[in-house]
Amino acid sequence: MLMQRLSRTARAWSFLALSLFLGAGCDSDAETAEAETRASGAMAGDPLAAIPPEELYGASPLDNLWTPRYELEVVDLPEGWSGKRVAVLSDFQLGLWDQNEAVATAAVERAVSAQPDLIVLLGDFVAQGNDMTALQRVLAPLRGRGALAVLGDRDIRSDSIEAQIAATLQTAGIRLLSNNSVPIVLGDDTAYVAGADPDLVGEPGADQEWVLLNAGPPGRTPILLTHNAGLAPRAPEGQYPVILAGNAFCGDIEVAGSPRLSWLRENVFPGSTVEGVENLFIVDRNTVMVSCGVGYGFVPLRFGAAPEVPIVTLVRRGGVAPIVGDSAGVQGAIPDSLIERYQGSPDSAAAPSVAAN
Repeated sequence: MLMQRLSRTARAWSFLALSLFLGAGCDSDAETAEAETRASGAMAGDPLAAIPPEELYGASPLDNLWTPRYELEVVDLPEGWSGKRVAVLSDFQLGLWDQNEAVATAAVERAVSAQPDLIVLLGDFVAQGNDMTALQRVLAPLRGRGALAVLGDRDIRSDSIEAQIAATLQTAGIRLLSNNSVPIVLGDDTAYVAGADPDLVGEPGADQEWVLLNAGPPGRTPILLTHNAGLAPRAPEGQYPVILAGNAFCGDIEVAGSPRLSWLRENVFPGSTVEGVENLFIVDRNTVMVSCGVGYGFVPLRFGAAPEVPIVTLVRRGGVAPIVGDSAGVQGAIPDSLIERYQGSPDSAAAPSVAAN
């Protein structure tokens, strides 16, 4: 109980500080009175109890939900897989903020309505608490759709919670991958999708490389799912042409305590960012797409990083893709011809096109 009170107090003061910061430039009596009202509310308790989130923070998360689209060229992709679309859901963060369930529900509905050929989920389903009822409600529309999932680090904070989340996914008909792969038939052609266990990130580098080498059949596994993009440099060169990862907020202003996309760019994939698309990387002939996720953290703010449901289209490509980067850093510049920048609205069919092996 004490920790809950301290947590609520800390959040209240965070909201207060943000409100005062955003209102620093106000010079009218009305704006000053409003700031004082917010301050008194924070002193008394949770300011969100009296102030609608959309009024304090601008547009609601549901209004901000969008669908970025990517087109990734894959060398020797099975013919039946070419043109197939994958919807990506990541980081529901249920339990951290009350409206995360509504945002996650809308994201799942957005994924289903896009009618993709495959839906994948990248972990951090329940970030706090052990109540699975919200997750059950969010996942209900995915029943019977053959979705695949991996767990995130927050999902394995205890053996009990991990087991409950795994059981909830299974009940919803979602196949959980853990350092293994499953055959998927698309367009009458069979290929594999592999998934990494979140525990793997804490293992020695050699063990990570060995596990990823054996997680999916070489030459037959076009997609690797992982919650943590930091595992991507350990994947064998070209074995997983498309690596889908989560665990990152992608805003220009980082939220304290949240994973940082800028850290990935600077420390994990230096020089390997695809020009014009800050969350796409090419490392050892593997293309890594990092989803900005769906849920909000302890502070319900995502400056410049709206909740998203990426749609990835796979396109068959002949020939051999160039090596443009590796785990030690970039080896060569990314040719301009490999990327087409977004055209039109975020939900338009236009998408960046990236060559992958």
